[in-house]
Amino acid sequence: VKTYTAQNVLAKQEINHYAVQQNDFVGGITLFYNYSTLGPANGYNDYNYYPKAYNVQSYWTVNDQKKEIIINAGKPITTTTNYSYGNSGHREIRQMTVNKSDGSNLITTYDRPGDYLPGNGSSFAEQMLSDDVITPVIEQRTLISRNGTLRLISGTFTNYQKYNSSYWRPNMVYQLEAPAPLSDLTRSSFSSAGVPVIHPNYKPAAYFDKYDQASGVLLSRHLADGAPESYFWGYNNQYPIAKVAGADYDAAKQFVDVALLNNPATSQGQLQTELNKLRTADGIKNALVTTFTFSPLVGMTSTRDAKGETTIYDFDEFQRLINIRDKDGNITKHTDYHYLGQ
Repeated sequence: VKTYTAQNVLAKQEINHYAVQQNDFVGGITLFYNYSTLGPANGYNDYNYYPKAYNVQSYWTVNDQKKEIIINAGKPITTTTNYSYGNSGHREIRQMTVNKSDGSNLITTYDRPGDYLPGNGSSFAEQMLSDDVITPVIEQRTLISRNGTLRLISGTFTNYQKYNSSYWRPNMVYQLEAPAPLSDLTRSSFSSAGVPVIHPNYKPAAYFDKYDQASGVLLSRHLADGAPESYFWGYNNQYPIAKVAGADYDAAKQFVDVALLNNPATSQGQLQTELNKLRTADGIKNALVTTFTFSPLVGMTSTRDAKGETTIYDFDEFQRLINIRDKDGNITKHTDYHYLGQ
């Protein structure tokens, strides 16, 4: 992929390399036949059937390298990113290595349920795996390699829980806290009893307190050292339409008709009127409320921030964003779309 300036000068180039990680085939059998006419004297036509085996070939092809070249004052600056996979169970990226221009390497690792050693089946990772929940990242770490020395610079570990006997969601996130890069590269694991064993520098960072029982959408969370945030959903739980910072969901929901908010038939006017009740309710008067409206399958049509300032988004007949307008209807940003050469 090449990007040029308005003067038709090459400014950026991206080169992707692909490789086959695995190839396999599925075998099958089909029937063929020969048709022959034995003539009127014999009184019938003859079909001779016979089986024939065939294979359908399949390939697991991945993007294993991306090279980005930025031309700065006529000089190319190259950044190469290598992707490693290695687990055909989920076929997601397990490691991403960025070769930086200063000679260092930035390495990001991703561990999912199927990347942990099997135990007695009691860990949440094994239970997720048995439910075919294979792609959520449990631990993500970032390391830096410089002059042959590897150090851990950041990381998160997410604890998952099964809700309503049907869906898995995060219930707690730990984050690495350290004043400097760490030589202790301990990777998370699970004990024989299924208990997570995590890096000693991981500290609680966020708690996910409540999900909707039917749909699994997040309703309330809080940071380890912060106030609760609650979320209201609309359009049949497709889009978040309100964020209430400073009040949990159970405290805030008593001031609105949740069923009306979530009904796709509710008009935009009705929706705005109901959402405004969150701003004026005495019981949560110190909360900061941000609201949103959407055109389903198109995009967000308006936002209203905690200060009450409204931003409106207009789309054309091809569902592309064309205008951003302020609360008075003034266009603050306009986008035109043209085909190349127009």
